[in-house]
Amino acid sequence: MMKSLLLAVFILASLATVSAQVAPFKIERMITDYHGVTTNGKNILCYGDYGIITYTLDFGKTFKQLSIGDQYSIKGIAAIGLDFVGFTETALLKSTDNGMTWQIKELPDVQRIIDMTVVNSTLYLLTPKGVFEADRDLNLSSIPLLTLDSTAEYSEIATDGKDMYIIHNKRNLIHYTMKLFRIILRGSF
Repeated sequence: MMKSLLLAVFILASLATVSAQVAPFKIERMITDYHGVTTNGKNILCYGDYGIITYTLDFGKTFKQLSIGDQYSIKGIAAIGLDFVGFTETALLKSTDNGMTWQIKELPDVQRIIDMTVVNSTLYLLTPKGVFEADRDLNLSSIPLLTLDSTAEYSEIATDGKDMYIIHNKRNLIHYTMKLFRIILRGSF
């Protein structure tokens, strides 16, 4: 009985000692599934799940890694001049310092961002409910440029600023002329 009691006290004391210790290092995720690669001419970024961005400032001689947070799965990043803009399912991202630091703007009113394309300084965001515009400062329009059938499946958007193309139900390509949208939906262009 006494041996069992001493053994139990020893085990509890050992557990308390181990759990009270603080690791002398920071735990960081090093592996990710990459979704894409982009460049602004000075920096090459590879981005993916868990907020991981792997980058090179010397065109591939060396690589470093940074994280914007495990909760963010980066779906896309594009360059606007030397700046980078990107998106997750629920947020827009922006870097003005070659991708070294990132501004994150959560979009609680947006159900889910599926894809993004950039023309000049305008971001076009594909969501299940429609296509929204945002500027390079991540200001999102409250009214969609185009309203979509939310029961359908959309997977990709592309535009040249004149025409917009959206993949619909994995089989169809929807083609819209944007000049007409601006006249019909906004009254001007």
